Amino acid sequence: MAGLRALGSWWKKLPVIDRLILTCTCLIAFGSFGLFVNLQTGQRVSVYSGSELIYNVPLDEDSLLEVRGPLGVTVVKVENHSVRILSSPCPNKTCVRSGAVEHVHDLIACLPNHVFVKIEGEENHERGYDLLSR
Repeated sequence: MAGLRALGSWWKKLPVIDRLILTCTCLIAFGSFGLFVNLQTGQRVSVYSGSELIYNVPLDEDSLLEVRGPLGVTVVKVENHSVRILSSPCPNKTCVRSGAVEHVHDLIACLPNHVFVKIEGEENHERGYDLLSR
């Protein structure tokens, strides 16, 4: 509680123009966060075993997919316009604990079993290029 009082007294000691500049800077910084984060919902999910594409299904149709990898079968579930790995024979289950994904370019990887789940959709090219190279 003492920290809040100290912050309040610090804020009151600032000249009005400094408060205005600090407030505008914070609003611009937090407001522009959405410009740099891609929250476009995906349209399809691609499931790979190694480098081989096994499934490419719409994200809006519920389905249960079984993907065979070197350790066994990984079960992938598509529901509610998102996808997650239900079960996998890998030892750590990091892919299972990662939860559901739904945005374009989101990825779930089961590295030990060589299974990769990627969300795909239409690219938004209005922003231009991220990188050009020759």
